Amino acid sequence: MTVREVARIRVRRLLQVDETQEFAGALARAPFFGALAVGLLASLVREPLHVPRIALTVPSIIMMTPGLYAFQTIVFLNQGKMLDALGAGAVCCFAVGAMAMGLAAARFVTERRWRFER
Repeated sequence: MTVREVARIRVRRLLQVDETQEFAGALARAPFFGALAVGLLASLVREPLHVPRIALTVPSIIMMTPGLYAFQTIVFLNQGKMLDALGAGAVCCFAVGAMAMGLAAARFVTERRWRFER
C-alpha cells in the first residue's frame, strides 16, 4: 500500500465520505452540464433550422431523465424500504432539477430579454 492510498483512506475516514456520496455529487452535476450544452446548442441551430427552441431541447432532455432512480423509488416503496425509496427519489428529483436549471442557465446566457425582463 502506497503512502497516497493510506492518506486517501485516512481522509475518507475523517470526512466520512463514501463512494455513493461521491457518485451522487457527480450525478447531480452531470445533468446540469448536459442540459446546459443542449440549451446552448439549441440556441445556435434554431435560427438556421427555423424551429422553436423547445422542439430541440425537450426531446433531448427527456432522454436524460434518470429512469433507473425513478424505478428504484417505486420498487423500494413496494418493498416497504422507505429510506431507500426516499434516497432514490431524492437523487431522481435532484437530477431533474439540475436539468431544468441547466436549460434556464443556457437561456439566461443566450437571451438578453430573459436575463433582464423576467
